[in-house]
This record gives sequence, structure tokens and C-alpha cells, in this order.
Amino acid sequence: MRDQTVLRADVWRPGGNGPLPTLLQRLPYDKRAAMPSAVLPALEPARAAAAGFAVVIQDTRGRFASDGVFSPFAQEGRDTADTLAWIRRQSFSNGRIGMYGVSYGGVGQLLAAAALPSALGAIAPQMTGPDPYSWFWEGGALRLGFALWWSTSALARVEAARRCSRGVQVAHHAELDAALRDPWTALRTLPVTAHAALDELVPEYREWVTHPARDAYWSQYPGLETFAHGACPALHIGGWHDLFLRGTLQAFTALGGRLIVGPWAHAVPHDAVGEVEYGPEAAQAAIALGSEQLRWFQQHLNGVEPVDAPPVRLFVMGANRWRDAGSWPPERVQPTALHLRADGRLSVEPPGPEEGSTTFTYDPHDPVPTNGGATFLPGLYVALHGGPRDEAAIAARRDVLTYTSEPFTRPTEITGDLTAHLYVATDAKDTDWTVKVVVLDARGVARGLTDGIVRARYRDGAGSARPPRMWEPHLVSIDAGATSLLLAPGERIGLQVSSSNFPKYDRNPNHGGDLATATEADFVVAHQTVFHERSRPSRIVLPLVT
Repeated sequence: MRDQTVLRADVWRPGGNGPLPTLLQRLPYDKRAAMPSAVLPALEPARAAAAGFAVVIQDTRGRFASDGVFSPFAQEGRDTADTLAWIRRQSFSNGRIGMYGVSYGGVGQLLAAAALPSALGAIAPQMTGPDPYSWFWEGGALRLGFALWWSTSALARVEAARRCSRGVQVAHHAELDAALRDPWTALRTLPVTAHAALDELVPEYREWVTHPARDAYWSQYPGLETFAHGACPALHIGGWHDLFLRGTLQAFTALGGRLIVGPWAHAVPHDAVGEVEYGPEAAQAAIALGSEQLRWFQQHLNGVEPVDAPPVRLFVMGANRWRDAGSWPPERVQPTALHLRADGRLSVEPPGPEEGSTTFTYDPHDPVPTNGGATFLPGLYVALHGGPRDEAAIAARRDVLTYTSEPFTRPTEITGDLTAHLYVATDAKDTDWTVKVVVLDARGVARGLTDGIVRARYRDGAGSARPPRMWEPHLVSIDAGATSLLLAPGERIGLQVSSSNFPKYDRNPNHGGDLATATEADFVVAHQTVFHERSRPSRIVLPLVT
């Protein structure tokens, strides 16, 4: 690197002819481990080499075989630029370079595409967000489950082992071991910054969780506004149950290229997610992602005639079939509002003038527990917690309001972005508003589809905070996710409204102060009101395909 730090890589190449187009994967999870370097990306380096590519798989700075100190995200722009320059000086490379990889290996591609679009011939980011802020914050709320579990299990554990191997004592090794043995207790630790092992081993964690606004700290990284549409050919791969799905869709919209979204969870491209089985086409397509990437790189690095492929390929759950589209959102989408009604219905008809409101109490001592969804929690890789799951226990809680549509009388497709617009009020200085869209089958069993959250102080966006006025009605718009689903006759759509989804998101103490340092002593019980009357028509907007 430019500072003389040595990063190490494995280079895979076919015998015989050269120089060759080159594929680069940079990852912090060990280049020698097959799971992160070959299985999850679906493109094995030996297969790419057999197809005529040289493949460079590099440990990022400070990880495994590479020297230096690992500082997540901050170093990737410079180190990627220096690695690309190094590859171009090698006799095995013809200077045409593509990048691929999953999760952290994907965000590095997007950061490089924003800063160095002319240096890359093509990229294939999978299941990732376009910038670090979107990794940790959603609707102004901290993705606590992801932030803490990823930091302890994937970052701190490796750094602790690295230091111990070099004879460097880790002061808080016992705390880290305890967190990994009992991750659910660690996830529930307050305050969210009080984790001495992370302060020592991943000091950036404190920075991530103490910058809830998109402020100067996050401006060091390229944002979506810096992407030049079409500047770098990009194959975007995501999953309907992936916590980075929104980032995948945003990156596709900003960069262009091609989009593939399957019924998968983060780094779990299976044919079964949660309690739903999606059939063989889901698993077959996951296996075929390696072929999709090879065709992409052959087209853009080798000049091979492109396969006649549509810009967008989506797996329609329920139908369990793939469908092609010309754009995202797809053509023929008709946004359709279902209104919250006083009797617990969701209806196309707006509420009457006297339907009033419904109240509930949110106690941060007893938050609504996370139940499935697009999560990154302990047990992720054996699909213990993510995806669609039975919502009966959640719907029975007194702090969850449930609204349900009439049964659909004909097959109805929902494909696109879902948004909830709620008129609400609270007696707290700050609070959260959460929604979960569920699908009820003909027997009445409800399973989660998508969810979302807005922190009241950030209801106008992540740029600045505006605390709500106590008891004053105001409108919050919640990004409830994106999906593609075919509803069968007899199935219904439901909406759960509450104020917590823990530990997927950090719980709001409701005290109006700093959430990162709040303890149980700061907890305030909030009395919440959701309006459903003609002058305040709360609703969920569904993207129905005509």
C-alpha cells in the first residue's frame, strides 16, 4: 500500500496464456476460508480461473494474513485503489479488472465505484448497503442486533485472536468470551456503548452508535449522490429477507446495471427461509449466481456478446417463480392505500369522520421482541431467527395494534416498495413507531413479510433531529421495506403497529436524551395514540401489480 503496509492475497490463474482479465475480491473474513470467499459469493475462484480469469482474493488491512490495523470502511477506498494499481503492474493481468463479493466485500465495491469508476470494468456487489451509515441506521434507529453481533462475532473475536497470537494481552477477553457464549444477554446490555471489549478491539463501534444523524462523521464516505449512473457496470444481487435489501435497491437505482433479487436472507441463499419453503427454483437460482457473475464479467471485461437478459429479475414469492422486469419498481405497479379503521380493518375506503383513534402503552422495560424479518442475529446461518415466522404471540401483545384486510378474492401480486403513513401522538419527549406487514393464510396464520421503523425525532429524515411535541398529532412516514409476493385467493394482508422491535433495533427510552448512553434509569413509559379518522387517515400503501 502507499504507506508501505503489506496486504496479502491468493492469486488464482489458469496455466498457459496471459495476460488475463482479473477479478478481485477483498474481504475481512479470511481469504483461505471457503465459506466467505467462495461459497457465499457463489463464484469459486477455481471456476473463474477455468473460465479464463485471473482471480485475486485479498485479506483486507489488519485481517488474517495482511499487515496493518483494521479500521472498518475508513481504509477501503485507499487500499482498493492501491490494490487495483498493483494488479495492473502484474504480468498476469491485462488491466481490465472487476470486483465481486458479499456483504462487507460488497460495500467496498460500491465505495470504489463511487470514487474510482474508471478504474473498474465491472462490479457484482451482493447483499450490501451502498454506504456505512445505511449499515447501522434505519429510520433514525440503530440496527442494534446487527451492529453488536457483527462487531463482537466477526470483528472483535478475530482481532482478539490476532493479538493473542502475537503475545499481546487483551484486557477484556473474558467479557468478549461471555458475550459470544451468551449473545442474547450481550444484545440486551445497556447502554449500547457500554462494551469494554469493543472499545478495546473495535473502537469504531462507539463512533457508529453515537452518530445517529447523517452528520459530518458519515460524510467522509461517498453517498448515493456521488454515484454516476452507468459509470461502472454493476450486477446487484439481493434477497427479500436481507437486512441490506434497501441498500441493494438504492445502489441499483443510482448506478444502474442489472438487478437480481431472490427469496433469500443475508448470506443464507437457501430455498427455505424462516417458516416458508420457496421451492427448487430458489435454490437453483442461488447456485446459478456464479454463472450469472461469470457472464457479467465476460461481457464487460472480455467483450463477449451479452446474453439477452432483462435489467431486473425478481423471485415472486407465493408463486415461487422468477419474473423479469424492465425497471425497479416494475412497470404496471399501482400504489394502493389500505386505511386503518377503528374496528381493526384495513380497507380501501377511507375512515369516517368519527372513527377517532386507538391507544396503547409502550414500556421500554418490556419491548416487543424481534420475531423473524430481515435480521442479523445469533443463529443467522442456521436460519434460527430470520424470515417469515408465525406472528400469533406478537399480535396477542397489548402494545401491538393489529389491522387486517378482507380476504383477496383473486390472485393479487404485490411487488415494489411499501410505505406506511401514520398520524400519531405521544406523551413522551421522543419515541419510536414501528410497523410490520404480515400475510394471513386461509387458516388465519399470520407470518411477517416486511417491517420498518421511524424514530420520532428523525421523522423528517436523518439529517437533523426535531423532537415531537407531546400529545400533538403529527404524521410519520415509515419505509416498510420492499417485496414481491403473489397473494392467493382467501389470503389477507395485516399491519402491526407498535413502538419497538428489539433487539433488531435499539429500544427508545422515550426520555428525549442521548440514546447511546441511556440506562434503565432513563426509561419512561410512553402513552401512544394512532389516529384513523377522515382528517387523519393513517394507511399502508401497497404496490399492487395491475
